[in-house]
Amino acid sequence: MRRASVWSIAAVAAHLVGWLAPVVRDYAGWQAFRVALGPLWPFAGAALPTLGLMALGVASAATNLLFAGGVLVLATRLRHRVRMRTLAGALVVATAVNLLWPFSAGQHWTELEVGYYAWLASFPLLALAALAAAPARRTSRP
Repeated sequence: MRRASVWSIAAVAAHLVGWLAPVVRDYAGWQAFRVALGPLWPFAGAALPTLGLMALGVASAATNLLFAGGVLVLATRLRHRVRMRTLAGALVVATAVNLLWPFSAGQHWTELEVGYYAWLASFPLLALAALAAAPARRTSRP
């Protein structure tokens, strides 16, 4: 099995755990996703309390679209049309965005549960898959 495939499988597995396992309090990942998208798609009366958290929520939720697109690229012939290093860089930026949640939680950061950490880990894992799928760099040296 190719290294890119191993990293991709690990990333998808971590992402699925993140969607199904508790992220914070009684919210599974998919519920936290809906709360994060609350400004655009309200969910069960739950809302993020500040404009900054709302912006972070929408940006963080959007990283899931990048993840899904990255998986699609790596799993299909699209990987020959997309620059893998660019995809990896975008996934690193997504990781940085998603790393803001513990900081935004302040003293409540300890309430983040396994689902958050699995979901967070899925982004650098997929970045590693993209790097493993990247063509070798050519040098001018013989």
